[in-house]
Amino acid sequence: QQIPEVSLTPHDGTTLALGRGAYEGTLDISAHDAGLAAVEETTIDRYLLGITEVPASWPNETLAAQVVAARTYLAWTLHRGRSINGNKYNYDICASQYCQVYRGPGDSADSWAAAVTRTSGEILVHEGSPAQALYSSSAGTRTRFVQDVWGGSGGPFLQAVDSPEL
Repeated sequence: QQIPEVSLTPHDGTTLALGRGAYEGTLDISAHDAGLAAVEETTIDRYLLGITEVPASWPNETLAAQVVAARTYLAWTLHRGRSINGNKYNYDICASQYCQVYRGPGDSADSWAAAVTRTSGEILVHEGSPAQALYSSSAGTRTRFVQDVWGGSGGPFLQAVDSPEL
């Protein structure tokens, strides 16, 4: 008999290792034609602790700005609703470079955790809704207009700017 889904919940203070991640929330594993889907149930702050988009060695204010961008992107994603794959596999946001790189909070650096705590609840808002806070790990020497990459009109905050690589 095939089991359609199993849930794994770690004891307090422990993590579940899966691939390159260390997860503290309940992991729901479900079978699909394309393979298995693993979805963690977690809180917003625990999710943010597991974001691995930038080196934890960056300056504290840079980390704080990145946390606010990540929290805003999450809020924007939740506000617009689940994607087609999110509905299919029962998740709110993906854990890859297509959304935000998430590996679970298991190995969160102290500097990153401090930035998450210090900026708790802060998001960027545009016209009363979470802003579409897009960011990239590398842009060469100049970012692109959002219309050039994803189409649409974008907001006034999604404009091309110089971005020197240091």
